Amino acid sequence: MASCGLGLWINDSKFSYDSNESYERKIISMPAFEDFKKHPAGEALLLRLVNMYPNYRVYRCCYGHTQVAEGGLDAGLEIGVKAWDLAATELLMRESGKAYYSFICPGFYDRYIAVYGETELVESIRTVFDNLSVSR
Repeated sequence: MASCGLGLWINDSKFSYDSNESYERKIISMPAFEDFKKHPAGEALLLRLVNMYPNYRVYRCCYGHTQVAEGGLDAGLEIGVKAWDLAATELLMRESGKAYYSFICPGFYDRYIAVYGETELVESIRTVFDNLSVSR
């Protein structure tokens, strides 16, 4: 459970997270290849991400978000999702001390790309999406 300004609680304990792992061992959550295929630049994005972060897992939204919030994964990302799929994610990330960034997916006015998790890792993953454009 999370609430604005009150933190993230798991059962009756307030959750805190501190990662000391080396950058090479970071684990990220990504959507399935089918989700990347929905975007014209999706295959290139996926290949770039896999090359940058070979230690990844494929999870659907809710499970991946929960794992990142609880510290089971270091960061996660979504591509081409509706706003309601991300409704609680920003709150969970911020209240657990993590970073959250989302923007409307170019070419899809009602779908989003979101990156969330450890601040340094989120900033690194965001670079993959810099200057993302769609020619249709």
